[in-house]
Amino acid sequence: MNNMRDQKIKKEKGFMLVELLVSVAIFTIIIFFSLGAVVIVFSSNRKSESIRTSVDNANFALEAMSRDIRFGENFKCGNPLKSICGDGEEGNKLSFVSASASKGNTVFELVNGQIVKNVNDGGNLPLTAPTYKINTLNFTLVNNEGDAQPMVTIFIEGVASPQSKESSTFSLQTTVSPRQLNN
Repeated sequence: MNNMRDQKIKKEKGFMLVELLVSVAIFTIIIFFSLGAVVIVFSSNRKSESIRTSVDNANFALEAMSRDIRFGENFKCGNPLKSICGDGEEGNKLSFVSASASKGNTVFELVNGQIVKNVNDGGNLPLTAPTYKINTLNFTLVNNEGDAQPMVTIFIEGVASPQSKESSTFSLQTTVSPRQLNN
């Protein structure tokens, strides 16, 4: 009888090996899925950061172009440039006389995936960083003839970080009206 009680006490003292293996396996599965969620969160954060910086960069280009267009006159658009652009005509190049460039000719266009500004044929000044590829740059002129207030709509579409796995597309649009009426 004493021997039986000793065996019963020995059985109830701890966990069996199978119980320990099952609990370790369950713990490992939970940790595995938790780490997967953390990796996804970090990946999403990197992608979000990439989009934010690329949109900031494109927004800077939009603001720079808008500032010059507000004080411009004698707008021409298209490729090749046309002296008269009808309402709603679209082009990937915009030329105008800018008051901010001492009445010089300013041209905005897309060159090798970058938006560039050229003043009086003095060379191209990039407005966007080379790490962002701009796929589309369109200018639409409305009310460019007559006495109406002209309006220029700028549309930009591009890819943030085109070299990495975390690339994202973006598009921005704004409409600008010059402060001066057509002459």
